[in-house]
Amino acid sequence: DTYDLHRQKLLATEEPQVCEIRLVKPDGTWFWAHIEATLARDASGEPVHRTVLSDISARKQTKELLLNFEEKYRKLHESMRDACATVDMTGRIIESNRAFQELLGYNPEELSRMTYRDFTPEKWHAIEEWMITEQIIPLGFSDFYQKEYRRKDGTVLPVELRAHLIRNAAGQPVAMWAIIRDISESKQAEQKLRDSEEQYRH
Repeated sequence: DTYDLHRQKLLATEEPQVCEIRLVKPDGTWFWAHIEATLARDASGEPVHRTVLSDISARKQTKELLLNFEEKYRKLHESMRDACATVDMTGRIIESNRAFQELLGYNPEELSRMTYRDFTPEKWHAIEEWMITEQIIPLGFSDFYQKEYRRKDGTVLPVELRAHLIRNAAGQPVAMWAIIRDISESKQAEQKLRDSEEQYRH
């Protein structure tokens, strides 16, 4: 039906038509075909339907595997308890999971208009730039390090993260991604321990 529809459109408009359809071989097996159809005229002026057919089964299978992988990755990404985000090399947020959004209190649309500097207190900017230039770009990843985030409601919370570099096929840095953990509870526990030790010394 798809092929007939494109053939009819070709005859009606005389414009080249392209489609992908599944065809059956004489042995009963099927394959995906990419079809490019054009209209020409023979010596008598009658329309001639010319078709170039390519077997794209391997490409289709690769695409299907990739889609399945992306779906599994998306489910894993969303089910992670730790916050996860990806930024381009200018710092703009290009992807984040629900845990990251809840951590900061911003929705995905708001985050897409922000860079990580927008919710990082200024005192951490120089340190983070050093991490990028001295570790992430040359090594491909950073050590675990701590900083702070300023949430949408204005509260500041301590976090720990490790960033990784993403390169394109030419080897150029194009993005960075990180897993971020809220360490507020551990920081509070450390403070209670210090207070307890101070009290003991007194």
